[in-house]
This record gives sequence, structure tokens and C-alpha cells, in this order.
Amino acid sequence: MFGLRTPIVESEDIFVDDKKFKALFVESFESLVNYCKSFVKDDSVSKDIVQDAFISLWENKDILQSDTHMQSFLFTVVKNQSINHLKHQKIRFKYAKSFKEDYQEAELRLIAIERDVSSILEAKEIEESIETAILHLPPKCREVINLSRKQNFKNKEIADKMLISEKMVEAHITKAIKYLKSRLLP
Repeated sequence: MFGLRTPIVESEDIFVDDKKFKALFVESFESLVNYCKSFVKDDSVSKDIVQDAFISLWENKDILQSDTHMQSFLFTVVKNQSINHLKHQKIRFKYAKSFKEDYQEAELRLIAIERDVSSILEAKEIEESIETAILHLPPKCREVINLSRKQNFKNKEIADKMLISEKMVEAHITKAIKYLKSRLLP
């Protein structure tokens, strides 16, 4: 701490009575607050810092030499505590900014997940509607659509498997698609 030395002051300490300390407080408080505000730009914080400086002075009164200029000591303590406060604020703002960015990123990820889940649910609903509609197709038409769309058979393969012409396969696919559109589209 500034101005601290080994205790060499005897009982004639500068603050043997509280009156001198109170007088110094009254005399210096406002100017110290204004000095502190030039750093921290906050009246309430400045008052707290100045009060802490006086507490520091009081706690170290026994080790301060009587020739120590008390106001200089107080101004130095206020300056150092103001700098420490600003450093702490900088760290807090950096953390708060980082937290805000992390929160926003998490919020965006949550929205994306909700959209994906919503899309998946919509896709499942659509798929279920299609499956239900396919169940209402005539049996041969349903078999052609299942072979074509689910098992990816070519029209020729379907025709060979079902022992029908390719034209008939195309007719069943056209009929099925027309029916599914009428059932699924508004």
C-alpha cells in the first residue's frame, strides 16, 4: 500500500482522536468523490470507493508516518481503487458480452432444432397421410405404386413382375398420382 512504512509513530499518532479524522473526512470527501467520478463516471460507485479509501486510511493509521500527507494518501488510494474497479468492470462486461453471445447462439440452435423437429413431424404426418391414401387405392394400383415408389422398380421391371404391359403400369401410376393429389392437396 502507498505511504506504508514500519510503525515508528508512537502514541502521538495523527488520529489519536476521531475529531481530526472526521475533519479530514468532511474536508476531503467531496473533492475525492469528484476525482473518482472522473475515472468511473458513477456517483454511487465513486462514493463507495472514497469511503473504502477512508476505511483503508483508518485501518493503516498506526503504520502511517505522521509526516505522510493524508490527502495525498487518499487520492492515491482512490485512484488505485478506481483503476481496479474499471478493470473489474471490463472483465464483467466481457463476460456479460460473451454470455449474451453464447445465449443468442444457444437460442438460435434451439430455434433450428425446433424447426427441424417441426419439419420432421410435418414430414411424418405427410408420410402417414400418403400411406393412408395409398391404402385406399385399388389393389393392382396400390401394388404398382409400392413397387415404383418404395422399391424403386422401373416400369419394365414392374410390368415383368406383374405380367402386365408397361402402358398399363404407366396408367396405374397416373391413376394413383391423380388420386393421391385429390386426397392430399387442398
